[in-house]
Amino acid sequence: LDHDDGSCYYHDTENLLVYGGYKTYIGDHKVVEDNLYIYPDGSTHQFGQVSCANYDSAGLGEEWKGNRCVMASGADTYSNFGCDSSDPMTKPFTANNAFYTPNAEWSVTCATDSKTYDLEGWQALGYDEGTTVSEAPDTDTIMQWARHLMGL
Repeated sequence: LDHDDGSCYYHDTENLLVYGGYKTYIGDHKVVEDNLYIYPDGSTHQFGQVSCANYDSAGLGEEWKGNRCVMASGADTYSNFGCDSSDPMTKPFTANNAFYTPNAEWSVTCATDSKTYDLEGWQALGYDEGTTVSEAPDTDTIMQWARHLMGL
């Protein structure tokens, strides 16, 4: 999912995304929820987003919640978060997401100060209440989730 150049008022829900994550640039009031991202970091191309979500210049009313993201690596789960709690333009609402990574590793590096946080430290900043990180599931489980999402 890619919203660029001031796009506003989107509600992206119940999408299945393989080898790509979510990206926004400028704009506001976009809700992204209940989607399944499978290996956004697994693409061999330079196109698309290689983290679960990229908030490059996020705007007001941005939400990323209730999503599941399976990563192929332990790389940053989010990218380009500003992490400035005093500036709502850099702090989208994130909550109740489920991340699955090898060895249940989770990290994010803030764009404003280059600090890296694990999930506990990130939640202490006020992000991702109710979010979990677990060991990446096997292929059969991922396929079951995908079939269920698609109503198969």
